[in-house]
Amino acid sequence: MTESLIDNEKPVDEQISEEKPEIIRPENDFEDESRKSAADEGASESLTSFADAPLSDALRKAIADLGWTQPTPVQGMCLPLTLAGRDVAGFAQTGTGKTGVFLITAGQRILEHRATAASSNQTAPDGSKLASGAAHPLALVLAPTRELAMQIEQDAQTVFGPLGITSLAVFGGIDYEKQAKTLRDGVDVIIATPGRLKDYFEKKLIRLEQCKIFVCDEADRMFDMGFIDDVEFFLSKLPQDVQKLLFSATTNDEVKELAFEYLDKPAYISVNPETMTPENIEQHAIIVDAPNKLKVMLGMLREHNPECCLIFTNTKLTAEWLHFKLSRNGIDVDLLTGDLPQSKRIQLIHKIKEGKVKGLIATDVASRGLHISRITHVYNFDLPQEPANYVHRIGRTARAGAKGSSFSLVCDDYGENFAGIKELLGEQFPVKAKWFDPSYDLISDSSGNPFEERIKAWKDAKASRFAGGSRAGSGPSRPGDRGPRPGGDRGPRPGGDRGPRPSGDRGPRPGGDRGPRPSGDRGPRRNEQTQQNSSQNSQPRAQGGQQGQGRSQNHQDRQQERNRPRHDRGQNNQAPAHKSPVAPQGSSVVGLVKKMFRALFGNKEG
Repeated sequence: MTESLIDNEKPVDEQISEEKPEIIRPENDFEDESRKSAADEGASESLTSFADAPLSDALRKAIADLGWTQPTPVQGMCLPLTLAGRDVAGFAQTGTGKTGVFLITAGQRILEHRATAASSNQTAPDGSKLASGAAHPLALVLAPTRELAMQIEQDAQTVFGPLGITSLAVFGGIDYEKQAKTLRDGVDVIIATPGRLKDYFEKKLIRLEQCKIFVCDEADRMFDMGFIDDVEFFLSKLPQDVQKLLFSATTNDEVKELAFEYLDKPAYISVNPETMTPENIEQHAIIVDAPNKLKVMLGMLREHNPECCLIFTNTKLTAEWLHFKLSRNGIDVDLLTGDLPQSKRIQLIHKIKEGKVKGLIATDVASRGLHISRITHVYNFDLPQEPANYVHRIGRTARAGAKGSSFSLVCDDYGENFAGIKELLGEQFPVKAKWFDPSYDLISDSSGNPFEERIKAWKDAKASRFAGGSRAGSGPSRPGDRGPRPGGDRGPRPGGDRGPRPSGDRGPRPGGDRGPRPSGDRGPRRNEQTQQNSSQNSQPRAQGGQQGQGRSQNHQDRQQERNRPRHDRGQNNQAPAHKSPVAPQGSSVVGLVKKMFRALFGNKEG
């Protein structure tokens, strides 16, 4: 079945009287089946005016004050179901008004709860703070990115402000305790990323017993970013009667399975699934060799002179490089990447919304949930690896019925991704690739090397280490001749001339004469060995060659001794017949080695 909901002429009473399955699950042709499911549940007509919606007077007035008169297609198809309390899985591309669906629904549910609570004389009619030190939100919205959470929170303040409904965006990267204090004070609607929300939940700063509506926005992105486990965690913690809404830009199997598992008899709504990209976006593909991509990008920006544009790259490194090149060539652009501190990220988004920045270079972290109505052009400096990301990128323009343009550079590095995009879009991608304008080849790049400053700093640091004759590995030194030490000649030691050491005749050692050594003459005694070492250490360095020869000879003698039969070692309880080793200059362990060999071989009979 391919007819739309509006064209379905089947009477509503006949639709309701038909026997329907307990849970509606899409089959092979998901898009057509979703329309049939929605029609079978009584949504035979789409909402065409907010004046006809079952809304409270206060909410209807707030919507009218915003200038909203006619719902978008996704709002017209979803609101009749969501306002009736149904679980809905909505599939529509970005920029089609999905946020308005769940904000209007949440506002209506909260106002109804307040009216019911006030009539029953509850002590906390708003339900936002029923337990000390914890927030009891009435609505919970999960978003995959901080940018999307902030955007939803701004829209929520616009809709909920006149109604006295409080909202809070909860995400990482900003003051933890400040957010915690606001939660303790109580809030009606929480819009959050999964990680920070789970942290507060586990610390019992958030309770979900009073939650009336749960929303998971951009569910497909939750899968892509690895947040789906956290989404399922919160779905499992919700009360049984909570209304659950799930929205996605794509209709992949994972999202459908999530809706099938956690939503209660959901209505599946796909708005124009056959139209994956807005018709009012002019799509262009420019063939260019990779070395000339910068020239083509400069030429297009100067020729198009966009009011506000987004430029997408596939990697953070390319984004940084392109930002350096464009800004040094006179293009007013800024940079948005995933590791940008949250405070700077918020400031940057506000600057581009206020028109203080004409262009924004971004990775895919900004391709979802970033709603800037001023964007007229989207440039894909790199074609995305995933074809679906192409749809999400160009969906940043042509918002709210405006017209927009997209330009994608097809180069030898990422040109193979072009085939996947054409396969995904089919007839909706009728544009044929063309070569870049030859005049762009005459554009010169005056920016220089973006990494030249880093290279120069590294070379200067390396040169400073070797300046003044310092050797590699000896640490940094001051360049050039350092001159005399500070303080000049330090003069004699404190206390005057201490004179020669008191040597003289120190007398006999304690214990008297120890007599001859047992086991015969085994070389000089310890004090004699020390004197011999001192004498050797005082010899000129020119004798170092003799020292090396002595060590080699000693090694050979010891090896010969090891090879002798055991019965030939240490005859008559005397030292082995090998020459006593001479301690090398500066050695402090040779004596210990000699003792070890003597202990092992000198006092044993074969």
